[in-house]
Amino acid sequence: MRKFTFALFVLLCITLSSCKKAKEEKLIGEWKLLPQTAADREDTIIYRFEANHVLYRFIDGVCVDTGDYKVKSEFFEYYVEIRNLNKYDDANYYIEKIKKNILILQCYSPYMRKEFVRNE
Repeated sequence: MRKFTFALFVLLCITLSSCKKAKEEKLIGEWKLLPQTAADREDTIIYRFEANHVLYRFIDGVCVDTGDYKVKSEFFEYYVEIRNLNKYDDANYYIEKIKKNILILQCYSPYMRKEFVRNE
């Protein structure tokens, strides 16, 4: 019985780590931030997540911020921790949805929601 429990635990750990890796791989690339206010409609804002955990933010094609990010998992939920980007966007964002072309990040303290589409 102990061997079975141990094997189940090891399998669970492997499964969880592979899910985290899959989320991280989906995140890599360029994401266009959808406008959140009427004032945002004038600018094109792109977030580029690199494989080496560096995050770039572009406004109208010009790199304005550079930071780093880390994908974390807690209790079967996945988060993106953004650091050193700027004082407004640095936070832990819950990954509400990540698909091939859609990314929704949500932060509860302070409340922020960022909706993206894959930049093509």
